[in-house]
Amino acid sequence: MTFVRSLIHQWNKAQLGHSLKLSLRDCDQIRQVFNGATHLETVTNLIAALVYSEGTPEWLCEPKNIQGDMPILGSESILHCLFIASRLMFVKITKGEELTQAERLIFTLARLWVNQSEIELQNHMLGRLIRQICCQVDLIMLSRRVNTKSMV
Repeated sequence: MTFVRSLIHQWNKAQLGHSLKLSLRDCDQIRQVFNGATHLETVTNLIAALVYSEGTPEWLCEPKNIQGDMPILGSESILHCLFIASRLMFVKITKGEELTQAERLIFTLARLWVNQSEIELQNHMLGRLIRQICCQVDLIMLSRRVNTKSMV
């Protein structure tokens, strides 16, 4: 039974990653970020893994829109995913660990999504929290660069 649960859990993560990719690929600003070595699919799968790292989120159980068998996530669901991923990556940064390119792109993606969805999310607390996390990450990274330069 544990194997079946594990398999279902992996399937759900893969489906979330694919749904995120389908939902985010329509945004021109987001597509422009992924012209380099790291692909949108890599980042969305990482976000899905982070979202499911704390168990199956209840807010994810009911997809808003269905396209064939794959749910297209609404703005709120995408915002929740980006918030969870940003928060977990923020913890990693504050512990002094380095981020991979895909992990750094989570912050870029979150910032772009919140800014492009500003009309829909104007008074949304998660949008403000994501902005605050991104600003704090920028300050931490700047501080690290200054410290590294002063050591040379």
